[in-house]
Amino acid sequence: MHALWIAVFAGLTGTTPPPAVISVPPTGKAVYDTNCKKCHGVRGIPAPSMKKMMPKIPNLDVATVSLLTLADVQQVINKGKGDMKPYAAKLTAEEVNVVAAYVFELAKTKPNSAK
Repeated sequence: MHALWIAVFAGLTGTTPPPAVISVPPTGKAVYDTNCKKCHGVRGIPAPSMKKMMPKIPNLDVATVSLLTLADVQQVINKGKGDMKPYAAKLTAEEVNVVAAYVFELAKTKPNSAK
């Protein structure tokens, strides 16, 4: 009924109703830039000042990331590790999945499947 009134109103005013909102899935880079970049750096290498504040923060490079499975990275994102706080309450499951995959893109490697 509501759609009928919108159509009638649009016809009377010569305007068209607004388009439906389209949901765009998040990209790994967008989620990383919003949530991870400030600590892990633009390319997965923390700034020296961040390394000084958190000496155990890992580089997200091939030497580190190639040892991990996708599930390992998802678990760290969800539950946190060391100084990193958990993001399970902040990110959706889809966001965790895409940002975890993006970590492997940053490192230019594939998830380890030998675990």
